[in-house]
Parts: sequence; C-alpha cells; structure tokens
Amino acid sequence: MSDNFVAIIGTPEAIRETTSIFLKIKTAGVPIILLSLASIIIVETINRKRMLLTLAILQVVYRFILDSLSYGGYSFSLNLGVLGVGWADLAASLLLLLTVLFMIRKVLLEKVKNLRHRSRVVISQVT
Repeated sequence: MSDNFVAIIGTPEAIRETTSIFLKIKTAGVPIILLSLASIIIVETINRKRMLLTLAILQVVYRFILDSLSYGGYSFSLNLGVLGVGWADLAASLLLLLTVLFMIRKVLLEKVKNLRHRSRVVISQVT
C-alpha cells in the first residue's frame, strides 16, 4: 500500500524505497502514539499537574536522546537518516507510553481498590 502511495504522489525514484519504509514505520507507530496520547489524557483526568509537567520534560528528553543517537550527526550517531527519524519517533512514543503506565499504575490500582470496596458496600446494602 505505501509503495503505491509513494508512486502516486510522485516521489522521485531515488528515494521511493526509503520513503515507503518510513511510511510503514510511521503507520506501525500510530497505535502506540494513540495509546500514549490516551494515557496522557488519563493523567490529566486524574488531575496530576506535576506528573504532566514531568511527562512533558521526559518526552523532550527522550526525543532529544533518540534523535541524537539515530540521526543527529554526532560522532556517536548511527546516521540512519530519514529512517532514523521514524524509528526515533516510534521509540520515543513507546518510552513515553511505558513511563506513563509506570507512573499511573499506583493511582489506577488505588482507584480500582476503592471501586471494589464501594461495590461491596453497595451489594451489602442491597442484600
């Protein structure tokens, strides 16, 4: 599919394969990016402003490190070019998702525990 799209939009022959692979990487990352965004919305919903700020800073740090490592032009960079941009973006989104899940696990577990307790109370009042 991406090969056809790349051809239809008139991508020069010299970069078609790289463009197609880049689009495949970005497409594969869509679910991870969406889950990452949803998890940040959860953090906002539970009203954790400090956690939101921490996540925003971590997102910048993750992207800086991974961008520098994959295509940054430094002596330690892997020089992956455009594909490095795609992989770095995917990895940064995955790291952010894992970070959010790690940070909110305690809050979510507490909410589930409270919900179970409330449902037991309601059930005992009904019976």
